[in-house]
Amino acid sequence: MGCSMFRIGVGLNSGEAASPDKVYNKIVNCEDVGYMSLSTSDKCLKWYNSPLTPIEANLSCQSNVGNLFRITSSDMFQEILNITTIIDPTYTVFTIDGNDIAQEGTWVFSDGSAFDTNLLASDQPNGGTLENCLVVVSGGLIHDGPCDPYSFQYICERYLVL
Repeated sequence: MGCSMFRIGVGLNSGEAASPDKVYNKIVNCEDVGYMSLSTSDKCLKWYNSPLTPIEANLSCQSNVGNLFRITSSDMFQEILNITTIIDPTYTVFTIDGNDIAQEGTWVFSDGSAFDTNLLASDQPNGGTLENCLVVVSGGLIHDGPCDPYSFQYICERYLVL
């Protein structure tokens, strides 16, 4: 008898094809699960217009098997700016992953890995202990911003894992 769970038709005893069943593979992409793709990364992204504080936004992303969008290169940052101007050309601020809550001046992503501070705008960070989360402001600059009580639009990322 052949293995029919995946309709591959491999004989359990011989390991050889047991029937002429064909195997079809569907390539799934970010768009198939309601996200958008990046060319600079294998991440899937989703823009949320409903403002949340950076901490609430990260929890929202985690509930969808992801986290706030991590910008890890200038190419990735440029690509997200291009996408953002198409999705919402009137945006003023959106939240991304990164904070210095644990140690003032030491910027990390929510998983503890280091954020490249060279990606910050030239006059940033400048908020001291009042601004411990990362935001992108209109004009395409990464700033330190308040983690609370202000709410912003945000972008979640996730890897396509099925």
